[in-house]
Amino acid sequence: MCRPRADRLSTVATLPSRRCASSGVGAIGTIGDHLFYQFETDFRRNATEVVQAFVGYREKFGKTDADVRFGNLITDRGIDIGTASTANPFITTNINTTALATQGGKVFLMGAVGRAGGKNWHASFGVHGDAIDSDFTRSDNRMFLGRAHWNPVLTKRGLIHIGGWAYSENILDTTLPTTFAQGMAGALNNSVRVESAALTGADGSKAFGLELGGTLGPFYAFSEYGQRTVHGGPTSTFRSGKIKALSVNGGFWITGETPTYSARSGTYVAPNVLNSVLDGGWGALEAVVRYEDLDSSSLPLGGTGTAGTIGLNWSLTNNFRFMADYTHFRTDNRTGSFVGRDSGDTFAARAEVAF
Repeated sequence: MCRPRADRLSTVATLPSRRCASSGVGAIGTIGDHLFYQFETDFRRNATEVVQAFVGYREKFGKTDADVRFGNLITDRGIDIGTASTANPFITTNINTTALATQGGKVFLMGAVGRAGGKNWHASFGVHGDAIDSDFTRSDNRMFLGRAHWNPVLTKRGLIHIGGWAYSENILDTTLPTTFAQGMAGALNNSVRVESAALTGADGSKAFGLELGGTLGPFYAFSEYGQRTVHGGPTSTFRSGKIKALSVNGGFWITGETPTYSARSGTYVAPNVLNSVLDGGWGALEAVVRYEDLDSSSLPLGGTGTAGTIGLNWSLTNNFRFMADYTHFRTDNRTGSFVGRDSGDTFAARAEVAF
């Protein structure tokens, strides 16, 4: 899944390594000065998923940019979830992205979203249903979602990021029960998960997230914390339960590049390589580290888990990079494919091109 700049018609793709199968293709462009569109598919774990698929209208009011979008849209729930795979410093997004997702665990949902922003802030509000490829034999669930970020410090040398989001979700009685299951070992091993018993009869949930971070020269560090509280309905087997997720990550551009961050969206953007191999240079090297903590113990038979990742990214050009992530995980489950404590290590590699 790749999302390039929205100022021209283009195609995008990700080339997978042998051990981390993920690729995508799509198109993005504009019609005139105001209309724009985007369409993407993602190929991951032997399945095809439609991700971004929308049309939009944009306008400028003084120094404020605003737009409205209709279609299958990314849910604006933090830094990582809104970042293109070609810009994320890790091969996989953090656990907050999927662990705090709505019923069904999808991060792309049908709906309408309005956005506004300026030089150092943005705000969005949306109404979402289910994903574009969900069950059409019943009505969609409903979610109201809002997010905002602000950069109180924004200079050429560094910045401070403050943000937050919240949503309220209504789950229909006809929705099938789901089991909470969050992968903790990246994209390689779906069996390494934190799980819970089936959440039968849930009628809604509420969630919030907080964001804090910043950059200084070639260094950067960002953290995301969130909670989702699932409420049981009249026929449920539980009253309520919480899922808590924490992700803290940082990085250092060894070759002196500036951290990849957009002050207009509060997300990462693709790197700007100072010495491209096309110009006879060595490209750009980025060292990264991430810690993640997940607690679903208040759900029926919910488990816990942690993961620590170190990685190295080599961007040969602005459009091509190699990535390598080493992750050490620990889980403690009371149900699911592996009950009890487990720990281990995974290594993932990725070759990626966007054009």
